[in-house]
Amino acid sequence: GIALGVDELPLLEEVQSAWSTRLGSEAERHQVEWKKATPPVPWYDVIQHRNTIDNPNLVVWASAYRPEFLPWLYPHRSELDNRGSRAGLLAPQFRPERLLRDVTGLTIAVPAKLRNEVSRQLEAVGFRRSLQGAVLELRNADWMLRLLEADATRTGLLAIEVATNHDRAGEIVLGARSTIEVGRDRTALLYLACSRSARACID
Repeated sequence: GIALGVDELPLLEEVQSAWSTRLGSEAERHQVEWKKATPPVPWYDVIQHRNTIDNPNLVVWASAYRPEFLPWLYPHRSELDNRGSRAGLLAPQFRPERLLRDVTGLTIAVPAKLRNEVSRQLEAVGFRRSLQGAVLELRNADWMLRLLEADATRTGLLAIEVATNHDRAGEIVLGARSTIEVGRDRTALLYLACSRSARACID
């Protein structure tokens, strides 16, 4: 699945309105609780649309943390640090010595009809669509999704683009057919096993 995170709950209402208006039927909203606590703690709210909610290939949703969650998780932090943003949640786990910093792009192969539905859903909330040969690209300010049509040789998640903390060019082999290529421009590309040559699946 792909979760589109927004930093404030009111922004979810904008997403719900955009999907309901642009996609032809009402988008649904529900709340998720952190049930490992007693009593359960409100965790985040979710917006989903039926066009991509129920299929075995790729599910899309939007979410925002509940205002109760970060103060419960980090009770000793300031109110400013516990505002509910994704960055606020992840900041205590950041380690500058680690190589990988953040995911900046995905390449996924899905059925043609689903590819079109995912594109419509992301375009409705501001992603820019372009067709590069057989690859449908959807971009926003700092993230990109590449969608290919699935076939007998490629399906599912094919590659992950990552921002890194260090300029360290090289290659990290992960098993027989998966590789991380690390560049000197603080980027890396993880090719996942999808055929005899993983890279051939996305070229």
